[in-house]
Amino acid sequence: MSNLEMFYQKHGLTVRNISRDLLCLSDGDVMVSIAEYTEKFGVSRWTVQTAIQILLDHNCIRLERHGAKGTQVYDFDREKLWEFAELKFILGFAPPPSTIIHDSLYTGLIQAFASSDMPVRLGYMVPAGLRIELLHSGRCNFVITSKMAYDLVCDKYQDVGIGVILNESVYSLPFRLYARPGCEPVIKDRTRVGLYEDALEQSYLTRELCKGKDVAYKYGNYHGCREMLAKGEIDILIQRGDVDSEVLKGFPYYEIENEANDRCVTPVILCNKNDYHFSKIIQKGVSAELVSEMQKKVISGQNAPTYY
Repeated sequence: MSNLEMFYQKHGLTVRNISRDLLCLSDGDVMVSIAEYTEKFGVSRWTVQTAIQILLDHNCIRLERHGAKGTQVYDFDREKLWEFAELKFILGFAPPPSTIIHDSLYTGLIQAFASSDMPVRLGYMVPAGLRIELLHSGRCNFVITSKMAYDLVCDKYQDVGIGVILNESVYSLPFRLYARPGCEPVIKDRTRVGLYEDALEQSYLTRELCKGKDVAYKYGNYHGCREMLAKGEIDILIQRGDVDSEVLKGFPYYEIENEANDRCVTPVILCNKNDYHFSKIIQKGVSAELVSEMQKKVISGQNAPTYY
């Protein structure tokens, strides 16, 4: 084993972390000093110097030292830095694309990632709670959920935090209260209500709207609850407004207007706080304005969905 391999085996984390810091910089920015890194990482000055030298030897960056003014960084080879940062493949999970809202949101996100040369791979999974559990356990780098979903689990998963709030974009249309045909869209005692318990937003809104009523919950998954309503097995279902229009077409409903529902339509990118510097990388790499602009173009028909 070479001296370089021995060093990397023992101090690879230092190389990884410095690479992640560098990915947040632009040409001409001043990098963190060796003394700061020594204190920050709890390693020797030699370890930091050698880690930086590895990146220089691989032509990942070029440095211009200016004494007390600091060291400026130029000529980033981001492809190499992603590899040293152990982010050669950045894995994220989102809800399965089932509506134009999702298609347009993912088109905007993928374009934002591409504009920053971020090697992102997007997978799909429901419900939101399972995506957040994967992030918590370190099996992915980020997940996309609603702001409401995060608010409901932030106390449970304190190592998960918001990397980017996409305030001008849309995660879904607001939830509606749907009723079976011939039934008034009102929750009363003895009303049969569909509940997808693993769906954070749906289960929360349903229970909130049913407070004080003696209702009968009927449990099912995303598609199962819709089928129960269509077959008349339940009377009421709280569901997003952008569900398959053919399934609930013509069903009576009313728009739910409350602050919680507002948070259900705001998308956020969640990161693991223990994944060193990744939230800063995602903040630098994702332009919320670009995502919003592309989503609007896809929804209006000006652009076609392009994210896979």
